[in-house]
Amino acid sequence: MSNDYIGFIGGGNMTRAIAAGLIEGKYPAEDLLIAEPAIEQRAALARDLPGVIIEESNDDVARRAGTVVLAVKPQVMRLVCEGIADTVQKARPLIVSVAAGIRSVDIDSWLGGGLAIVRVMHSPRCCGSAQADFTRTSAPPKNRRSAPPASWPRSAMSYRSTVTPISTR
Repeated sequence: MSNDYIGFIGGGNMTRAIAAGLIEGKYPAEDLLIAEPAIEQRAALARDLPGVIIEESNDDVARRAGTVVLAVKPQVMRLVCEGIADTVQKARPLIVSVAAGIRSVDIDSWLGGGLAIVRVMHSPRCCGSAQADFTRTSAPPKNRRSAPPASWPRSAMSYRSTVTPISTR
């Protein structure tokens, strides 16, 4: 993957918080893509996050992004993943899920398998911290320029850490 686009599937509060934090941290707004099916929500996102590219189609965002953030409600995750599976199998982005209670192994299966997947449990932006669960599948991702660190034992399934910023505003 040679592009720096970060694409979000779902335009709810989690996407808004992460995108706003990235922009505040000087990530270029024009390198953020958001797929949101509701026209009213797309208009609100465009107003609140100037410069961010807002799309209706999940496939369009998944095709263009080097990193795809799955930020949809857990009850629609399977449907969304199955809907973009062909696209992500061709594009091979890094997949990041911020959905609570959805196992990486299920996301991997719904997307067709063999992708690099990261689960992130994101705390509200106002708290200034997040917990991440970095998960790898049993086999290295196909067609990726990088894989999980070689130091990870084959039996390791996840690594958790709490991230706290050095300074807050």
